[in-house]
Amino acid sequence: MATKQFISPKKKQKSDRKPESKDDASPLLGAHMSIRGGPAKALERGRSIGCMAIQIFVKNNMQWFAKPLPPSELEQYHTFQDRPSVVFGHASYLINPGTNNPAFLEKSTRALEEELLRADQLGLPFLVLHPGAHMGDGETAGLSRIVATLDAVFAAVRTVRCRISSDQNSPTASSLASTPPTFSRPDSTFHPRKDSGK
Repeated sequence: MATKQFISPKKKQKSDRKPESKDDASPLLGAHMSIRGGPAKALERGRSIGCMAIQIFVKNNMQWFAKPLPPSELEQYHTFQDRPSVVFGHASYLINPGTNNPAFLEKSTRALEEELLRADQLGLPFLVLHPGAHMGDGETAGLSRIVATLDAVFAAVRTVRCRISSDQNSPTASSLASTPPTFSRPDSTFHPRKDSGK
């Protein structure tokens, strides 16, 4: 998996002075890190270039499903000492909860369930998801499928604490949420459930 690297900040001298407020805190600079070799390797790679935050795929991004994370890899991840301040996940780009293809939608639903479970095992606060595309059915139909899909996913994995964070799609003819207001419009029919974590 390709790694996008941001310019790491220069090391500053340690200071006992704390920020006066959250607004005064410095921005977190980070990158998307590969988990090849185990999720702990992503932490190691991130710290090696000075990341304060990293984003990871919780499995191979080019595959629908994956073998369970081995206990040894989970232990190495959770006991890693010099971790970045923030670590969060990104769902596979294959997942499209707005699709009108039944077989593809079934795969997307199952894959998202499994990725949330894996993210929860890693203690990730949220998983970034691109809502997908309506495939020509129109925005209203696509958004309705997304709502139904997320309801089904969270009904299947009620114990997970990891949340879903909707990311903007690249604008295409059938893409959904290519602009921030899409899910906030009164006619979008998007009403997140309280137990969905959003």
